[in-house]
Amino acid sequence: MRTVFIGFLFLLLGANFAYSSQDTSASAITKSQDMIQKEESLRGKLDKNEKMYLKKVVVTGVTLIDREKIEEILQPFKNHWISKNDIQLILDSITTTYKEKGSYDKIEDISYKINKSALHIMVKEKD
Repeated sequence: MRTVFIGFLFLLLGANFAYSSQDTSASAITKSQDMIQKEESLRGKLDKNEKMYLKKVVVTGVTLIDREKIEEILQPFKNHWISKNDIQLILDSITTTYKEKGSYDKIEDISYKINKSALHIMVKEKD
């Protein structure tokens, strides 16, 4: 009888332990889901603000503006969190510099792409 009682006690303890470990797993899953939701929310905020950290800005295709002027335009944006509006400001500044030099009609196209943490601005001048 005593052996049956001890066996029954172990059975109850084992069932309780199994239940509590399932509860812990459910709790861990809930915490993980909460963390994932917080991360997605943070990413959404970053995407909404459209800011990126850029270590380098490269401008290619510019022959009618001297390198010092390009560096002057880019200086405020180097090693900086930058938005799409900031990128548009850079493109507009380059275009304005062409206008000031009387070479506005020499720009065929100006575009950009972001590769990792570098902004690449491509200016295509007319021949």
